[in-house]
Amino acid sequence: MVSVSRRSLLALGAALPLLGRLDWAVASPPPAKVDKVRLNYNESPYGPSGAAREAMQGAIATAGRYPYGHMYALAALFAQQQGIAEDQVAVFSGSMAALRYAVLAFTGESRGLVMAAPSYEVPRQAAESNRASVHEVSLTAEHAHDIPAMLAADPQAGMLYLCNPNNPTGTLTPTEAIRHALANKPQGSVLVVDEAYIDFADAPSCVSWVKEHDDLLVLRTFSKIYGMAGARVGLAIGAPALLARLAVFVVMTIMSRQLGSDL
Repeated sequence: MVSVSRRSLLALGAALPLLGRLDWAVASPPPAKVDKVRLNYNESPYGPSGAAREAMQGAIATAGRYPYGHMYALAALFAQQQGIAEDQVAVFSGSMAALRYAVLAFTGESRGLVMAAPSYEVPRQAAESNRASVHEVSLTAEHAHDIPAMLAADPQAGMLYLCNPNNPTGTLTPTEAIRHALANKPQGSVLVVDEAYIDFADAPSCVSWVKEHDDLLVLRTFSKIYGMAGARVGLAIGAPALLARLAVFVVMTIMSRQLGSDL
């Protein structure tokens, strides 16, 4: 199972003890006054639920220890709920870290990235830092992913990124279109489906598909619907071999920080 770096566990540790159950995500009552609603961050101005806040406060007493046990418990519970194997789930310090590692793992100078435009900018930034070509395909007139155009954009692509619902348009990609992308993407490439906003949509998740596809990676986060953007808790779901490729960059991040540089 993939673990996050020890440094990134500081924020993660405060949140994980409350994740032994996933039924506390009832939104807390709106506070008397919300100072700011920062739309550009897509974060909840209300924060985590009352039960989550209480659990975080209770976790302060154990904050001196790394929360590996809680990480494994979270992965095991999520896997049980989704009907998948525990080794198909990895916990990260937010899904953005998992997404960035995926780009670094699956793209390079000879394998490019294909994504929609506009969409979440982190994959493009990570690919550019990895000297990988980036092929941004404009959305359709309905502001949806143009799957046929994305499939044709780069025959040597190492990764196709699909944000569903898309950020920033909020549009959904139909399930059959995602299946078409998975079946017809360039050979050897990985389809990454970012489901950061899936809880806000009446749409099925792709998580269960990882049981049948070893070239699919699905990302989930507690930042949005659970109001825990500052806690940094995210999940990557996929074949153990894919998660192992992400883990390489977790180790590299630790080493680069120890050497005073950045990945």
